[in-house]
Amino acid sequence: MHTINKLEQNHFSKYFLLKEVTLPTSITSLGNSCFSECISLNNIELPSSLIEIGTYCFEYCSSLTSITLPSFISKIGKWCFFKCSSLKSINIPTTIKEIDDWYFGACSSLTSVNIPSSVSKLGNYCFYECKSLTSISIPSTIKELWNNCFNICSSLTSINIPSSISKIGIECLFECTSLIEINIDNIQFIDDEKIYINEPILVSIEIPENLKLINKRNATKQNIDEFIFSSSINELGDNCFYNHQTLTSINIPTSINKLGCNCFYGCSSLTSITIPTSVIEIGQYCFYKCKALTTINIPISVSKIRDSCFECCSSLTSINIPTSISEMGNYCFSFCSSLTSITIPTSVIELPDGCFNDCTSLLSITLQSSVSALGNYCFNKCKSLKSINIQTSVSRIGVSCFNECQSLNNIKIPTSITLFGKSCFFNCGCEEELKRNTSIPRECFEK
Repeated sequence: MHTINKLEQNHFSKYFLLKEVTLPTSITSLGNSCFSECISLNNIELPSSLIEIGTYCFEYCSSLTSITLPSFISKIGKWCFFKCSSLKSINIPTTIKEIDDWYFGACSSLTSVNIPSSVSKLGNYCFYECKSLTSISIPSTIKELWNNCFNICSSLTSINIPSSISKIGIECLFECTSLIEINIDNIQFIDDEKIYINEPILVSIEIPENLKLINKRNATKQNIDEFIFSSSINELGDNCFYNHQTLTSINIPTSINKLGCNCFYGCSSLTSITIPTSVIEIGQYCFYKCKALTTINIPISVSKIRDSCFECCSSLTSINIPTSISEMGNYCFSFCSSLTSITIPTSVIELPDGCFNDCTSLLSITLQSSVSALGNYCFNKCKSLKSINIQTSVSRIGVSCFNECQSLNNIKIPTSITLFGKSCFFNCGCEEELKRNTSIPRECFEK
């Protein structure tokens, strides 16, 4: 009598009516896709002799509710239990070293899984769309959580990431919509894309001491109430809190020296923020559309305000620009519609394009003798601006600079100005007076 040691690839694949299987004790290996798409299979007894299960072996076995893995099995292939949508629990033996890619992907009924300390890897998508999984214990033998590992685990309420893990992959906790708490002990690197997104009730996340950089960490549509930072972090990278619409305040530690581009972009509920003197660089669009931000203090350690840095901060009523600022970016305060007054320090030599564009509440501005040029659209549509004292140091007024400044009735044009941009005084309150009393070119008053 012939002894069977292995069931070959696709041996029972697509046996749609197969319900029960008992394998002989001689079996040591199940080939790739061996029971793939056996959609009626609800019970299978694996022999203790079994040491290897191939890739896709039980894929789409949608009626399989439980399975007991033999204690001496050493290898289980990728996608092994993919779409076993009725599988509720599984005990992984200590002989298994890796839970590979898509192991339990779309096992939507899986409520619990035991990961032994022998496991050192959780692969890409390994628990993807395990919508019934409420909790999981990750052993300290795991070194890295790979991409999309717990993606769409929508019932997962909390997760403890042990100190052994130094990297979290892309979208690792994407769409974990019930997640309330994440405890991270030792993360040194957060991937360039999303760690987690769209978890509407996430309460807190504690940032560990070992983390040096939060880089491009997109927290879109989050409702995280609190971020607790370690003093070891030295940079908040590009897009760090991008579009984090429920963040109301944040305490930045004194170890931070850079706020990256788009760092707080679209944080529409952010009302206050303290920037420590350790910060020397604030990236472009850093506070763009922070519509609830009423005031901000730029520390003297900062030398440049980048493009659109505070653009559309519509509740910002005042801002202190320190004497350390030597350069202001284009549209840096554009559409700050509540800003009423501002003083430009002597360190600034040029007001860039669109600097105070559409600041409709701006009543007054103090220019220093250091300013040599007023850029294009610099005070465009500043409809409340009544007067401005242009110093003799100014040699250029840009295109549409005072366009539609309808309340501007008091302005003196020094003889030092040799270049007037088109439409620079179009529909301006002082338009008729300037036409009568100066030799400013006619195109300055035309659209």
